[in-house]
Amino acid sequence: MNKSLLISIILPVYNGEEFLHEAIGSCLNQSIENWELIIVDDCSLDQSIKIAKDYQTRDNRIKIVENKVNKKLPFSLNAGFKLAKGDYITWTSDDNLLKPSFLENLLNRLIQTKSDFIYSNYDIIDKYGNHIKNQTVGITEELLFQNIIGPSFLGKASVFKNNFYDVDLFRIEDYAFWLSNLPGLKCKSVEESLYKYRVHGSSLTTEITTTGGFKRELIEQMFKKLQDTFSYDRVIKQFLILNHLNKKEASIYLLENQKTIIKSILKVHNDSFQGSVDNIFNAHIKHYEKLLDFLIFTKSLLVGFNIVKNHNYSIQTLSWLLIYTLKRIKRIIINIYQ
Repeated sequence: MNKSLLISIILPVYNGEEFLHEAIGSCLNQSIENWELIIVDDCSLDQSIKIAKDYQTRDNRIKIVENKVNKKLPFSLNAGFKLAKGDYITWTSDDNLLKPSFLENLLNRLIQTKSDFIYSNYDIIDKYGNHIKNQTVGITEELLFQNIIGPSFLGKASVFKNNFYDVDLFRIEDYAFWLSNLPGLKCKSVEESLYKYRVHGSSLTTEITTTGGFKRELIEQMFKKLQDTFSYDRVIKQFLILNHLNKKEASIYLLENQKTIIKSILKVHNDSFQGSVDNIFNAHIKHYEKLLDFLIFTKSLLVGFNIVKNHNYSIQTLSWLLIYTLKRIKRIIINIYQ
């Protein structure tokens, strides 16, 4: 690894005093030293800026930006990206933690694979830092169906400095950013867990969960904006919206428009994503299966045949259809005898 390479870590803060010491400490504790930490304070009303300035007096790698008015997360991230001088960029939250080998492992992997963007599995912890579970990430071909990237990542500076977060999509800004910018890039994942994502009462994840998930207008706005990026029609847009908001409704819509949806989404992936045929099929099947399970057996098979037909008959596709059919039959039998 070239020790002259600089990594910029962007840390947006808003009323983060409870966990900010730990968040900054996890950056200071990295196994490599050639990094800068840009803390962007979004008009915090607590002691966050005082904590940040105290650390800045102890380490000249820390820079601080203070928004003049509260602008929300996407604006703060963009402000940090503009000031970043690193060859590579990542960002973290004021309540999360980087494991000590986070920067070193991601950078090594990115260089070794000659990738543009790298991301890893991560731990989910509670308010007190107790481990809840390990979260695995997916492949970028799944992005149309679900945000599979997670909070543990590193990318070339150009990924972030040439493309900014959408300030109108606060709460789903990261998902919109990945969808808009990652499909045409070389992306790789790392199985090792390198990050700790904290779930607690004030976290955005908790807020989204307790309010019933993403708001419809945000999802609709995001997929409307992405029509120019992926050149899909209104049927695909509606399917993608429903898939994020209501799986049962999405399954019915898939059944009613199966030929158009399966064919068009496959075309989007072939045209826009740097993925193999196998990766694309695996990504599609993983998410289509969730919808097929809502349909009665005969109708799920009908959609299954159309999936296989559009992805071309092969050992892989036909094996999936056989295995899925057997699983559905098994479940039917179990339900009959319960």
